Amino acid sequence: IVRLISPRGTPAILHDRNGGSAKNINKTFDVQNAPTLARCVGEPSDGNWTLEVIDAAAADIGTLQSWTLHINTGASADIILEESPGVTIPDNNPAGIERKLNTTTAGTIRDVKVEIDITHTYISDLIVNLVSPAGTTITLHNLSGGDSDNIIKTYQASNLPALVTLQGQPIQGDWKLKVSDVAGQDVGKLNRWKLTIGQ
Repeated sequence: IVRLISPRGTPAILHDRNGGSAKNINKTFDVQNAPTLARCVGEPSDGNWTLEVIDAAAADIGTLQSWTLHINTGASADIILEESPGVTIPDNNPAGIERKLNTTTAGTIRDVKVEIDITHTYISDLIVNLVSPAGTTITLHNLSGGDSDNIIKTYQASNLPALVTLQGQPIQGDWKLKVSDVAGQDVGKLNRWKLTIGQ
């Protein structure tokens, strides 16, 4: 049982003995998948937030590795950067292509969401990396997917935990997307990419 308690004592159940015999909880909870969080909306955010984790059955022992709390106070809007370049990805060329999106907005990163639209007939040929203005490289796609067609996907902390490492870095500067095709025969195209940066 996993429960968040607000500074005013309001409880919100995040996980309630569900999941069967599945292992581990590595998940982002919000009001869509944990509606009880809506009870905290409108409350003051200052004070101690408490996470309670209870093992209510015998035999298995667990460890709370980490937890992070994001509070949206409505004080700042997300920054959205995007382009639709329609650029061909050279075949069997590790150098690939590099695209840049720039923002002059100051501040630090709370979270990042990356949307990718790539046309390709064999996506396991591809390596796709995001590079933050601070120079941190996050691998979005690395030679996976077999002979599947196209990468049309949204990457965020819930399905790519590595994005969490960008928290606290500066927003301002050049965001880079690098796409390379490291095998022969299939040629692809970067149709569109979009960044949504929370601050």
